[in-house]
Amino acid sequence: MVDFNGKFKLVSSENFDEYLKALGVGRVNRMLANSVKPTIVIEQNGDDFVIRTLSMRSSELQFKLGVEFEYVSMDGRKLQVTVDLEDDKLVQTEKGEKGSVITREIVDGDLKTVLSIGEVVATRIYKRI
Repeated sequence: MVDFNGKFKLVSSENFDEYLKALGVGRVNRMLANSVKPTIVIEQNGDDFVIRTLSMRSSELQFKLGVEFEYVSMDGRKLQVTVDLEDDKLVQTEKGEKGSVITREIVDGDLKTVLSIGEVVATRIYKRI
């Protein structure tokens, strides 16, 4: 299994505004979300994970691989979430009114996150710090 442990700072973001629009996030909140450069902290202990997003508005995901849990997203959506390990990638499947899929993988030591809802796909790269 890939070691996801680490701290990562956002360095690039593509199509994130369109992803947020597809989720139904309002203009002001999209502008705020696009203006920050969050830090992601991942703690992994076997199949147990904690993923913290640190910025003006922080969040935390605690989960065990393959076990569904309830989560309220930063934009207020109530979701049923399952995270699985597929081809050395963490695949987060969100079910709810507006579900999406978030894939995280380590590429050359950095964190690549791909967010998708329907046909809209965004990519964010976080440099290990």
